Amino acid sequence: MLILSAKASVISSSEISWFVFELILLSIALKKKLFTYKTIRALFVFAVLFIVFIIFRNLFNKLTSTYLVSDLFFLAKFIFSVFLYGTVMREKAIPYIVKVVSHLAIISLIFYPIQLADSKLVNDIGKIFDLVGLGTHNVSGGYNNYLFFTVYDNHITRNCGFSWEPGAFACILSLTLIFALLRDNFKFNKQTYIISAALITTISTTGYIMLLIIVVLKVLNSSKNKARFVYIIPVVLVMLVIFLNSPVLYTKIVSAYNTDINNSSNYDDLQNYYSQDNKTIPLNRFASVIQIVLAFKYKLVLGVSNKYDEILAKQYNFNISNGIADFFAKFGLIGFIFYLRNYMRFVKAYTTSRFNLFVISVLFVVIYFGEPMLSMPLFLFFAVYPFFWTPVANLKKQIAAPVHYPDVVNN
Repeated sequence: MLILSAKASVISSSEISWFVFELILLSIALKKKLFTYKTIRALFVFAVLFIVFIIFRNLFNKLTSTYLVSDLFFLAKFIFSVFLYGTVMREKAIPYIVKVVSHLAIISLIFYPIQLADSKLVNDIGKIFDLVGLGTHNVSGGYNNYLFFTVYDNHITRNCGFSWEPGAFACILSLTLIFALLRDNFKFNKQTYIISAALITTISTTGYIMLLIIVVLKVLNSSKNKARFVYIIPVVLVMLVIFLNSPVLYTKIVSAYNTDINNSSNYDDLQNYYSQDNKTIPLNRFASVIQIVLAFKYKLVLGVSNKYDEILAKQYNFNISNGIADFFAKFGLIGFIFYLRNYMRFVKAYTTSRFNLFVISVLFVVIYFGEPMLSMPLFLFFAVYPFFWTPVANLKKQIAAPVHYPDVVNN
């Protein structure tokens, strides 16, 4: 599921891969008799509500049936794959995600120094994947993916890991790091150190903001009740100084915002420039929000469609880079509220502290203000799980129990 969510390899872009993934999980679930009446009923209820919602929305937005089919395909491809993964893994899902991400992070930390020294050497090593048809290349764009690692000339000094670019890799690492720390009561171990190290090498604004907030959260949860707010003031001040002086944090954010504002009056020229190479106009985070709001306005309450980009492209062929704006365009405010509510229900299985819940909700917004990944299986899993399975009280007991990984799942 992680490789499929990364949107970087030939596997994630192949519909056959998705079908095979679902077929394997379905066969495991059937063989082990993991389906229950309650989960099947929950899936049926979810599917009916989803279909009614998208039909009503499609009629409201006066769109053709093509957009409705795309939304139905989303249900069958993404939601069903998440449902099957949850059915097979259940309470073992988080420990296994952390385990696999840490292994993939190690691979990235091995190849990243080689990439810095000689990117051609990494490409030469990766050509072994070409022999079995698992390499993905865009020669003109300098993009090369070898399933577990990506070399991208535009980000040659940054670690893309197994994702399509370093910012997306940072989003995956950040989400994994949050749940790894929640699982272990904010105690760092080998896995969390590895994930943190990989996160640093992404040189991602989103990733670095996440690390700063996680440090604050770590201090608060490691200190005794009476002492925690004594420690928090100097820690927050240090984090603030780092934020204001780091070239990849405040400076980069301000620069991106100014670029977005300056480009807003030049979209016609940018369209002509990028269309010559059949490319889209790249928008930073802020411009992505602005253009989505300007294009769809009140329609963002219900959302537009999973294929909203085709509607957007009728005026300008934009490349949206903001995950929250992307999700609002797809499923609207209603979908986002459902997503956030279930996400926080999932988090409550690990912590009941209101402060922790508030900070983690902020982390949620920070992660998804970055790359458009909210609708990918790994991220959908956290929002869909509470709808289908274990009540929060029971999940706490399961998480506290020792984890035994199933033999049927491979890295």
